[in-house]
Amino acid sequence: MSRLKVLFQDRDFLAIHKPAGMPVYGDPARPNEPDCTRLLGDQLRRPVFPVHRLDKPTCGILLFAFSSENAARLQRHFSSQRVLKIYEAIACGELETRGSMTFALAGNKEKEKKPARTDFFVKKSSAVLVDEEPGASPRKFYYVELSPQTGRYHQIRRHLKLQGAPIIGDTEYGKSVLNDRLKAKFGIRRLGLSATRLELPHPVSGKLIRIVTTPDADFLSALKALNLA
Repeated sequence: MSRLKVLFQDRDFLAIHKPAGMPVYGDPARPNEPDCTRLLGDQLRRPVFPVHRLDKPTCGILLFAFSSENAARLQRHFSSQRVLKIYEAIACGELETRGSMTFALAGNKEKEKKPARTDFFVKKSSAVLVDEEPGASPRKFYYVELSPQTGRYHQIRRHLKLQGAPIIGDTEYGKSVLNDRLKAKFGIRRLGLSATRLELPHPVSGKLIRIVTTPDADFLSALKALNLA
């Protein structure tokens, strides 16, 4: 098993680049599937405590603390909206150049909708023919930078769907026919979402920490295939 890439580390916490397809936590139903928490603990030979989570198909920055106390401090930063979170996504549909998506969202197991906001701007757009039917028109694709201002369940994925431009490769909120055609024509098999930047106060010193990464290679390949690189 390859080593997880460490982006930042001190005596209190660290950040890794989570590969797409690897869960944050282990699944008892899949004891042989690697997960970030167990793999990182083995790699560092010490216990680590997850601070937040990323969906399994999402790649990018993931934080761990070296104590439960520091994990709790960092989690309070997230819940009090003291963390700047930047994501990059590949979307398809109709999207303005920039704006804020403010659709209220319910939780995973909640019926009550709560306010939610995601700011975004389009870094690049393109029109690509992916449908094989005679007379088919090119579809509009967008390379988008997003900053969720709240932390609702699957917020970015759901907001982009409601906005009319779901993320490519999204099997839950996307378009299955489009996903199948992107896979067949360009070999795109993954969710087009990556967590690329975090800025937050250090859990002990309070100093501002800035962590950046680039998406996985297959995300970058999808950008090139869709003329978004």
